[in-house]
Amino acid sequence: ICGNGAGYEIQQEAEVGKAELLLPRILLRLSDILRYTTYESSKNYVPLKKEIEFLENYVQLESLRFSQQTQIIFNKEIPEDCNYELSPMLLLPFIENAFKHGDFHSNPSAILEVNIWIEQDTLLFSCTNTFDINNTKTIPGIGIDNTLKRLQITYGDRFRLEKNTEENHYYILLTIPLDFSNYETY
Repeated sequence: ICGNGAGYEIQQEAEVGKAELLLPRILLRLSDILRYTTYESSKNYVPLKKEIEFLENYVQLESLRFSQQTQIIFNKEIPEDCNYELSPMLLLPFIENAFKHGDFHSNPSAILEVNIWIEQDTLLFSCTNTFDINNTKTIPGIGIDNTLKRLQITYGDRFRLEKNTEENHYYILLTIPLDFSNYETY
């Protein structure tokens, strides 16, 4: 997704008088999201490709709320023959937080960038967003804390999370091992 991906396309169509195309696409994305959360989220592991598709749908749906100037980027570099699995919905809280704490409504040049790629049997996930450094109204939640607990339970000390704030950009890099063959527990 570059610019606003499908969200951008939907906004363009609505602006040129094709609003009738808007609702079916939104409902389709929402349906896919609900189906995934209902049937996949209770599993211990899901195919990585399904998890990424779920995240793409979520980002595209969320992108509809923002202006065309908002830069929402979703990059993935996953091999076609990828058979890796991941604990479901581990990455979502980071993207949710980017939307929640980002300055998308107040900054016309706001940015959200999500990158997902694999290197040497390891999943790398980065999420960067701009935020308003003067906003003191943000209330911390429990999503990331719960995610860290899940990561610890599932991957022990084999995952790594780096967080960084620089000026008005917040950045995380999560590294998760995907090859369970060397682990004592699975």
